[in-house]
Amino acid sequence: VKLAGDISSLYNIDYSEAANKLRSVLQGQSRAGYGFGWDTTMASLQATADKLNLSKAVNEMSQMEKQQLRILTILQQSRVAWGDQSNTINTLANQIRIFKNNNILIFKVIIWNNLFCIIFYIKCIIWSKNKF
Repeated sequence: VKLAGDISSLYNIDYSEAANKLRSVLQGQSRAGYGFGWDTTMASLQATADKLNLSKAVNEMSQMEKQQLRILTILQQSRVAWGDQSNTINTLANQIRIFKNNNILIFKVIIWNNLFCIIFYIKCIIWSKNKF
C-alpha cells in the first residue's frame, strides 16, 4: 500500500492506477510494470534468484515462490520511489491526490451509510405491517 502511494507520487498518477498496476505485476503480468521501469519477466526473476543464491530454477518454482521473487524484484527495482510521497507531501499535486482519495473514501462511507438506513427503514415498515 505504501509503495503504491510512493509510485503514484513519483509518476504523478492516480493512486488507484498505481495500486492496480502493482497488483497486476504481482500476479505475473509483467507488462503492467514496464511503465515504471520494472522487469519481472522470467529472466529477471531468475537473476533475482541467482543473487539470492537460490538453487531452484524459476520455472520449477510454485506460484507462491514466484510471487515472492516478484516482490523482491519490484522492491529492488523501485528504490527510487521509496518515500517519495513523504518527501514531497507538501507539493500541490500530492495534496490534491490526498484530497481526492479522502473525498472518495468519505463519499463511499456516506453512500453505504445512507443505503443501510434506507434498507433498515424498509425492513422496519415491512416488519411492522406483518406484525399487525
